[in-house]
Amino acid sequence: MIIRQITILFFSFLIVNGFSQKITLPKNFELEFHYCGYKFNSAKTSFTKFLSSGDSVEIKLRLTKKEKIQIFSVLKNNDFFNYPSHYKCSFNEGDGFTTATPCCSYNLTILQKNSIKTVSWSQCERFNPDDEGFKRLMVIYEEILCIIINKKQYKNLPQDKIERL
Repeated sequence: MIIRQITILFFSFLIVNGFSQKITLPKNFELEFHYCGYKFNSAKTSFTKFLSSGDSVEIKLRLTKKEKIQIFSVLKNNDFFNYPSHYKCSFNEGDGFTTATPCCSYNLTILQKNSIKTVSWSQCERFNPDDEGFKRLMVIYEEILCIIINKKQYKNLPQDKIERL
């Protein structure tokens, strides 16, 4: 009877503590992201919106530790650290490849510990929207974008004649 209770307690402990993976944020984790006429740098806590007039607006925008963990988690889950420095979508003639109009280019740099990882990709060159690697990069983009656009500071930015998101 005692062995059964100990076994139940042990498996209960594993279920509650052992099977859940806690994401630990790497030391000195920061990101710099250029996309569609915007630039975000978490280390400098700056966000810049480039306006169609040629002007730009810069604001202070800070990520919380929770938001950084959320971003790091999506980076890991989408295999970001194994991408080449420039990701080019695969496609075969006749596939559903396209170019976006207007198009966006993306450049994401992650700093952690003593290393830097940069990946760029684009919708300005032919791409296959069904390419799995491209889809994973866009999941990363959408996660970061969602965090940024829900911040009060972002919502107070002036509207532009051309919104590129």
